[in-house]
Amino acid sequence: MHVPRWLSLVSVLAAGTMVGVPTAALAAPAAPSQASVAVNAARQAAAGAWQAFEARAAARFHPHAAAAETPLARTAPGTAFSKITDVGSASRDTVPSSTGIEPDTQVEPDVAIDPGNPAIITAVFQQGRNGPSGGSADPGYATSQNGGRTWVDGNLPMLTTVVGGPFQLASDAAVAFGPDGSDYAQTIPFDEKGARSAVAVQRSTDGGVSFGPPSLVVDDNNVNIFNDKNWIAVDDSARSPHLGRVYSVWSRFVTTGSGPSAVTDSPGAVSFSDDQGKTWSPVRFTTSATADTEGLIPLIHPDGSITVVYDLSVPNAANPKHGNDYETAQTSHDGGLTWSAPVTIGQFLGSGVPGIRTGGLPAAAIDPANGHMYVVWQDARFNPSGLNDIVLSMSADGGQKWSVPRVVDPMVAGLDRFTPAVAADAGAVHVTYRTRGANGTAASVSEDYIASTDGGKTFGFEHQVGPPSVLRWAAVSTESPPPVAFLGDYMGLAAAPRTAELFWCLSSKPPFNGQFHQT
Repeated sequence: MHVPRWLSLVSVLAAGTMVGVPTAALAAPAAPSQASVAVNAARQAAAGAWQAFEARAAARFHPHAAAAETPLARTAPGTAFSKITDVGSASRDTVPSSTGIEPDTQVEPDVAIDPGNPAIITAVFQQGRNGPSGGSADPGYATSQNGGRTWVDGNLPMLTTVVGGPFQLASDAAVAFGPDGSDYAQTIPFDEKGARSAVAVQRSTDGGVSFGPPSLVVDDNNVNIFNDKNWIAVDDSARSPHLGRVYSVWSRFVTTGSGPSAVTDSPGAVSFSDDQGKTWSPVRFTTSATADTEGLIPLIHPDGSITVVYDLSVPNAANPKHGNDYETAQTSHDGGLTWSAPVTIGQFLGSGVPGIRTGGLPAAAIDPANGHMYVVWQDARFNPSGLNDIVLSMSADGGQKWSVPRVVDPMVAGLDRFTPAVAADAGAVHVTYRTRGANGTAASVSEDYIASTDGGKTFGFEHQVGPPSVLRWAAVSTESPPPVAFLGDYMGLAAAPRTAELFWCLSSKPPFNGQFHQT
């Protein structure tokens, strides 16, 4: 067990044919080929697609005629989920630093609660952020087995070179529990200099206190393939014919051609495991091979059906250089083998936040009690100043129809809201987001929380949780100049029937000399 370190948390209280990946696959290639030392064209294209997405968001940051919106009613103070407790620390980055690595930085957490024992909570996150190329030195984890009061933490073992693994970097950590208490941490490991790119899953059998070696869902050593923006879910429903199935979903960037004529698509990919992550099914695509997706999130229904929610980029015929983005859903009723046609949830109309990489992708959750699904994202259509609010859309029919997006947060002049998360259970819906004042230019960013106890029809009062993050000490992304602060493309939020657990990163003055301190 490790000594508890730092990462901010709050507990909110209230009344097919399987294909094995051999162990040898974890070793680096025996002899570097030309491809292994060449520039990964697909990874460059993925970075370019993200920069284009950010540029579209930045262009929306301007005064405009706001769309009409009916505000959600507010509930009376003192209702359920209004008590904030156990705001504390869980982890701090101590992995060795190297060229390009920003020491003392933890970013982009995800968190999960064991459905069989809500006292067990695990969060995962990047550590030692790599500013120039993305990813991190090695993702870490923090686990509580007493409802969030105390924590143990560690580094995901045998993944990156800094902890004895074969990959140079790893990114996009996500976590999920299985019905037997297995705890699964998922990442995207890749080589900064070279072609290798994979999806990795590591299992804990002791409630998140320690994790085993990586099992590779896919392992590509091809300059024209890059695996990005993954997520994981486990079927925990006793009614499901696929109880215990572990799903990995991600965007698979594939480049064809070369030079100016090269084209890169990023279809949604899925693979599943029925043996606790030891072996994985062949990769299938949820979308067409030419779709451009990002940020897939799997939601498993009580009957075992699975819906994926993601951002779909669609070219603009009138202006090919500026596409449109739509929050989109697809559903499988046969365990991920075949998928329905895409269903549009709503258009993404979020704006950029000056000096910060905000994420901008949708967050999604399903209530395991009734199968209602909720999707949230930052959106400027209702704000005349061009600032973001957080909007929510829900589906009660398995993802065929979605409600018109409505603003969740109190609309306050001068406040910019971004990077939301959502969780749901037992009819309650929890939403968190980052908030920045001074029309999106303040020196600090807060973490805010709001909840509904009637399935998202009405929401209670907004709570600011914990101290604000001071951007001066935050991790920095230099992937697309100029350098900007980076808190993460997502934050962590999970729910049980009577509790919610919030995980976010907090930047503050270093306890010793240093440029960064983000925990």
